[in-house]
Amino acid sequence: MSKLVELDATSLAVLSKHKHYYDLFNKTGELVNFTHEVQNELLAVYQKVAPGYTYNRGCGACVGAFLFLVYNTFKDQLAL
Repeated sequence: MSKLVELDATSLAVLSKHKHYYDLFNKTGELVNFTHEVQNELLAVYQKVAPGYTYNRGCGACVGAFLFLVYNTFKDQLAL
């Protein structure tokens, strides 16, 4: 269940720029070069919906769940 949240152009650009990580993970279950910098950018976008949200970066399953959460939350705006 995703609620529609209006994002600014910068946030949409961040999501579009990093969508290939979501696509790869969705197809193969692998995260390659999903750096902390990329995670920080996506987290900043997601925190516009859920201020204070965080996740365990040392847990691979948690990182994958975070990636799915971000793109499922904004799928309506990204036309996924």
